Amino acid sequence: MKTPAVMIGSRFGVIGSNLLTGVVLARAMPVDTRGVFATLITVPGLIAMLLTAGLDSATLRLSGRDEDRSTAVQAALRRGMQSIAVPALGVLFLAFGPGEYFEHSALAWAMGMCAVPLLVSNQLLGNCAIGANDARVWARATVANAVTYLLLAAGVLAAQVPSLEAFLACFLMANAVCLGILLRWLLKARPRERLASKKSLRMLRKTALGTAAPTIAQLAIMRIPIPLMAALAGTDQVGILAIALPFAESLLIVPVMVASYLLPRYHAETPKGSMVHRHASIVFAATVVFGSMVAFLAPLLLPRIYGDNYEGAVKLVVILLPGIAVFSYTRIVQSHLYATGRYVAVTAASVAGLGISVLIQVSTVPRLGAVGGALGITLGYCVATAVIGLTYHYNRPRVTA
Repeated sequence: MKTPAVMIGSRFGVIGSNLLTGVVLARAMPVDTRGVFATLITVPGLIAMLLTAGLDSATLRLSGRDEDRSTAVQAALRRGMQSIAVPALGVLFLAFGPGEYFEHSALAWAMGMCAVPLLVSNQLLGNCAIGANDARVWARATVANAVTYLLLAAGVLAAQVPSLEAFLACFLMANAVCLGILLRWLLKARPRERLASKKSLRMLRKTALGTAAPTIAQLAIMRIPIPLMAALAGTDQVGILAIALPFAESLLIVPVMVASYLLPRYHAETPKGSMVHRHASIVFAATVVFGSMVAFLAPLLLPRIYGDNYEGAVKLVVILLPGIAVFSYTRIVQSHLYATGRYVAVTAASVAGLGISVLIQVSTVPRLGAVGGALGITLGYCVATAVIGLTYHYNRPRVTA
């Protein structure tokens, strides 16, 4: 478990560095400008998520075997090159689109779009490194990204030249440092020299197509309450939920990192169901312990950090924790299903969970506000867990392409 521990530790290090960067940005920019900056780096992140959905799991899976690794790396490089079309389209939109979309600098919008190829390449090549059992390279790259961003942003603040363009340049340079570390690993490891076999290419396509829908659906369970609540209950309730979500979502770090490590291992070694159950139980137990600490600290920290107006976020964190803890078990089982080519079960479970989540929120948010949103998220994760668990128990996965 040393490698997952390195991944988890580096992830918490990145979060800590990003929190400090957030303090720097908050001191450097007015609230409205900070909101514009957040949008300029969030939108490229969402675009990158859509461009990598499915392919992220495919690169993880195939990188676990020497004979398939070159296929994964070639696919990562190809998608990174293809994503260059996004900033190119952005430039065309700047040239010919309506100018009222750009209340701030058009250059800032263009710079934000230039982050897409970097984000896509870092995600997919990082997955290749994890799958190839070089998770330390991934950890070094992600930590270097966060620390470089913090140092550059602090330098801009110290030089008293804060602007959207300056901080976007810091963001781009930090991601470029991350990509440089990953490319250096790629040149040294040279896993792309072997030609991709037809079998590997077929497996890559099936994995990417099979995992895209559940990836998007599971992310939507956590993301869709914000716009729904804004429409059904007002922005004050959105503000409270927005405080609770990151606090509770930190529980997903352990299962997501461990699942990312295990997926290529499962593909390479095809373990027995009892071993998968043992791995999932360990992750579930760790998440419960961590969740208990979060539940204890939430009433102590949240009002002091954000003020008494956000005291209601404590209740939301407590409501969210059970669903996330249950889903931590599912994330490991899901990796085994992905590794053995059983995508339909995960897709059905994820879509069912999203559907129940939306239904609960539409029914309860007008009366309960943010509490209804938190209940929808928890019940959505529980439904997804139940469907995947029953499918896995009664129909053990068999190895397929």
